[in-house]
Amino acid sequence: LATPVTPVVSTTAATCSAAGSMTLTNYNAANTYDFSPAGPTVNAAGVITGGMIGTAYTVKATNASGCISAASNSFTVISLTQLATP
Repeated sequence: LATPVTPVVSTTAATCSAAGSMTLTNYNAANTYDFSPAGPTVNAAGVITGGMIGTAYTVKATNASGCISAASNSFTVISLTQLATP
């Protein structure tokens, strides 16, 4: 059976002109995603929310056959709130 591809996480820091983001760039709606430690979640667009700011996480994908991918590279949850303009 095929093993899902390893999830790839992209983070973009918040700026004064835009909110930050965390995304699974190779999100597949057919898979489920488990974060370690637990906390973050991923929506149907591949956008990651939740988790504790400053905490490092990894994520694995599980397909319908029950096969589990390797863990993603570690990523740290960032503040997604747009910064105040002085």
